[in-house]
Amino acid sequence: MGLPMPSAWEVAAQLGVYFVVEDYFNYWLHRALHCRWCYEHVHRVHHEFTAPIGFAAPYAHWAEITSHDIFKF
Repeated sequence: MGLPMPSAWEVAAQLGVYFVVEDYFNYWLHRALHCRWCYEHVHRVHHEFTAPIGFAAPYAHWAEITSHDIFKF
């Protein structure tokens, strides 16, 4: 009638791999945004907040948000 559901182990393994890969690419993309041109024109907006609070993390230039979304998927 349909495809069988994956086991709990398979779901856990896939989620683990996804989180590691996603975090890896996020780190390197964020690091690349610190090059001189990208920082001055795009990424500087993200660092306007000086307090390390979670609400400030998604505050970014539209081009940065777009690039993150494109490279993630």
